[in-house]
Amino acid sequence: MRLEGLSDVLASVEADSSLELPFGGRTYTVRPPTAARGLRCATYLAARQIEDEAERAEVRMQALDGGTLADLALGEEALAEMSDLSGPVLHQLAWVALVAWVNGEAAANRYVAAVAEQRAGTAEAEATPPKARARRSPKRSGTSTASARKTPTRASGPAGTESRPS
Repeated sequence: MRLEGLSDVLASVEADSSLELPFGGRTYTVRPPTAARGLRCATYLAARQIEDEAERAEVRMQALDGGTLADLALGEEALAEMSDLSGPVLHQLAWVALVAWVNGEAAANRYVAAVAEQRAGTAEAEATPPKARARRSPKRSGTSTASARKTPTRASGPAGTESRPS
């Protein structure tokens, strides 16, 4: 049996599955991982569910297979194109790719939005002068303990009970 056009269809599927990561006026194209590398990506990301820190680290090290997160999530071809990027930018691009490969494009977009929101909050906190930060009152949980404690007054005796005249 010979399937006509299968090669072209599969090439198109792979091209459509590539991840485009725009940064600094360029768009880096990251090809989808092989099945084996994709499984390692899923293992690395799923390891966050492991409560024991040492065990989580061991599982992640096995998934990295001697490489880095960027090696795993981006692959050699994309890493070669990204060789001029800084470490922190490369690390974030790797996380975006990892989330995209494991959980899909929508999850990667949510991840990017969450990082942007977190960075905006950090920038706002850094821009607030220290005195203004100190004046802000902490958020309260909505429950007050003022009514639960009775503050002794002049007419009160020990433990907030009223004193009786003798």
